[in-house]
Amino acid sequence: MTGPLVTLATAAALWLAAVPAGASAQERPSNASAAPGRLALGLHHRHAPGTDPLAPERAAIRAAARRSRWREGAVIGAVVFGTTGVVLAGGFCGANDSASANGCTAEILGGALLGGAIGGVFGGLIGAQIRRSDQSQP
Repeated sequence: MTGPLVTLATAAALWLAAVPAGASAQERPSNASAAPGRLALGLHHRHAPGTDPLAPERAAIRAAARRSRWREGAVIGAVVFGTTGVVLAGGFCGANDSASANGCTAEILGGALLGGAIGGVFGGLIGAQIRRSDQSQP
C-alpha cells in the first residue's frame, strides 16, 4: 500500500516543481491592456473598450429571427407533439396490466413533456424557414 502512495507523492512533487519553471519560460503578455480592478488572465481584447466587433452580426441574427415564424412553429409543434405524447403514453400505460394499480400519471406527464420538447424543436426549425411579410410585423 505504501508503494503506490509514495509513487503518487513523488509524481505530485515533481509536477509542482515543474509547473512554475514551465510557466516562467513562457512568454507573458503585458498587463497594460487589462482593465483596472480586474485580474489579467491573458485574455486581451483587441478592440476598444465599450465597442463590440460582433454587434452587426448579432443585429442581423436578431432581425432574421424577427422576420421568421419560429415562435409560432415551436408552439404549434409543442402542442401537437405533446398531445400525441399524452395519447401514446396513456395508451401504452393503460395496456399494461400492472399499471392499472399504480396509475399512469407519471407516464402521461413524461409523454407530454418529451413530446412537447421534441415538437417544439421541430416546429421551431420548420417555422424558422417561413418568412413574415412586411405587413404582419409589429
